[in-house]
Amino acid sequence: MSHVEITYISEINGCTPKISVGTRFERFSHVQEIWSGSGKIICDLEFKPIDALLIQFTDKVWDDRHPTWMQITHIEIDQIQLDQIILLGKQYPDYSKIDFDRQSSPPYYCPGTRFELNGVYELEIYLPIWHFRTKRCDVS
Repeated sequence: MSHVEITYISEINGCTPKISVGTRFERFSHVQEIWSGSGKIICDLEFKPIDALLIQFTDKVWDDRHPTWMQITHIEIDQIQLDQIILLGKQYPDYSKIDFDRQSSPPYYCPGTRFELNGVYELEIYLPIWHFRTKRCDVS
């Protein structure tokens, strides 16, 4: 099991959204309601040697007058900070609840740490996590 800590900031208006955390193989095993301000999600996940950290933002109600959003600011797995790497994650927005132009909306955003729609953030990783971080941060 890997110890995962995710720090976020958010502004919540008129709804009670949730963040769910999981892996490609253990989908959304941890669910937590979030509130305005900053917060932290702490959970243990079983990663496969090649996997992905999934963070799902759900139950947001669309309202142009009162924006609701959440932004991932820090991810740690087994006490290894992935701050330089979180911008490589992709966010797949759920457009189904709003009226939008399917022709002009991208299937994902990268970097995708700020959620203004319901959706899933996916950061591909591999184990051991220290080796993954070293290789992804290597610019030589």
